[in-house]
Amino acid sequence: MMAMKPRKTWILIADSTGARIVEHRGPGSGLSALPDKIWQASPSSEFTDRPGRTFSRMGSSRHKLEARNKALIEQEKFATKIVSDLIDYLQKELFNDIILCAAPSMLGSLRKQMAGPLKSTLRAEIAKDLKDVPLQELAPHFEGVLAI
Repeated sequence: MMAMKPRKTWILIADSTGARIVEHRGPGSGLSALPDKIWQASPSSEFTDRPGRTFSRMGSSRHKLEARNKALIEQEKFATKIVSDLIDYLQKELFNDIILCAAPSMLGSLRKQMAGPLKSTLRAEIAKDLKDVPLQELAPHFEGVLAI
């Protein structure tokens, strides 16, 4: 009888500034860092936090433009990049399942980008910012979703 290959579960740990992948290869195997699967968000290209101004369509008065949350826009771009890379890794069969663990706002941005085959591999979502938690301290945070 042929032995089955262990299922590889990736845990994406992210916030709006960076992300990393931690891998789990089955019950009792613990968690392993994947040092080549790390993302850093691009520094914001904004030079001002003041909204711009525009002319009214009716007459010559000027109005402030709606202040769009630049940080949220940058976060959405970052989430798009991460999900795009995850789709590539899934197509290369580098993992079987994925768990998203991110600060609540970033989790929402990632969730918006997930679709198709990648979404079908989603095993759990955890709304916690664990990006700066050392590898050896991560296991207790996933006991409810993995047999670590």
